[in-house]
Amino acid sequence: VLGRTRLQIRTDTGDEEAWRQHLETLHAHRPFRDFTFLRVADAESPKWASVSGVPRFTENGHFLGYRGVGSDVTNLKQAEAALRAERTRLDTILDLAPDAIVVMDREFRIRVFGQGAVRTFGYTSDEALGQPIEMLIPPRFRDRHRHHVQAFAGVEATTRSMNERGEIVGLRKDGGEFPAEASISKLEFGDEVLFTVILRDATERKQREEQLR
Repeated sequence: VLGRTRLQIRTDTGDEEAWRQHLETLHAHRPFRDFTFLRVADAESPKWASVSGVPRFTENGHFLGYRGVGSDVTNLKQAEAALRAERTRLDTILDLAPDAIVVMDREFRIRVFGQGAVRTFGYTSDEALGQPIEMLIPPRFRDRHRHHVQAFAGVEATTRSMNERGEIVGLRKDGGEFPAEASISKLEFGDEVLFTVILRDATERKQREEQLR
């Protein structure tokens, strides 16, 4: 790379706006930090570089160039790509699942709201994320639900049927209520605990039972 500019050793089109800002920084002789780009390498094994630099000047202010450091971050970029692919697969599974899948944290805030939950409750994912789980539960059942989850957090079991404590009733965005079957699982990540609720609308099953009776 000796004698070549950064533009001459880049091989990706990448984020053109990021490149524009980076070149503007260079032309203005300002410091920069952690600029990442795909550099010229074997086509079968692309190499990512992250560079930082500080401009150097003479005593009378004449610009001499940059002094800085660069790191090969290829492994990190590959790990990020693998993580994105895994997240895409997980999102696809959540989207295809017929049941409502809702993940909440220990503060009872919704962290994941699958497409099954969108279809069941009528909220979009953006409307639900970060909101209290109580928005999906009729007011008269909220205290019982919170007590059930808190009790579940203190036992060793990782999965439990929520119907064992009584009837489960869901609350749709339009205010309609429906009977449900649900199970809850917990995952612990250090000090963080996440609860996953898998819920199924039991309206049709209840109607069939009534017809049979």
